[in-house]
Amino acid sequence: MAKRKIVKSGERKPVMRSLWRGLTRHCPHCGEGKIFNGYLSVQEHCAVCGNNNEQYPADDAAPYFTIFLVGHILVPLLLIANRYWETPTELAVFLPATFFLTLALLPFIKGGVIGVEYAMGVIREALPGKPHAAELAGAPPPGAP
Repeated sequence: MAKRKIVKSGERKPVMRSLWRGLTRHCPHCGEGKIFNGYLSVQEHCAVCGNNNEQYPADDAAPYFTIFLVGHILVPLLLIANRYWETPTELAVFLPATFFLTLALLPFIKGGVIGVEYAMGVIREALPGKPHAAELAGAPPPGAP
């Protein structure tokens, strides 16, 4: 598992703006380029500004927040429906609703997580065989002498 590191920089990035850019599935740096290649695969570098979006570790946070949100949306509805519907009807409605709502929200929430990590400076250590983002920018990687 790759280590995570918080990089302190002199530039302060607004969290809400980066969160919004991520939630709209755009690059957290420029807000114009797409952050995903497909459904959930992060585009390595932004086509507009060149920011390395693959360095932000959005591994387990996005599914956790998605399940949390879907649960808070559907559980109250399920409790209300339980008073009026039979169990097979509830299953026929709420299992597909849970499945599709989770799949619909996951890319947006993953983008939001990446946006917040960008604003807070949380990055993944360089993977073996891949240069660190700081090296690509011409600076030494964090922790280098």
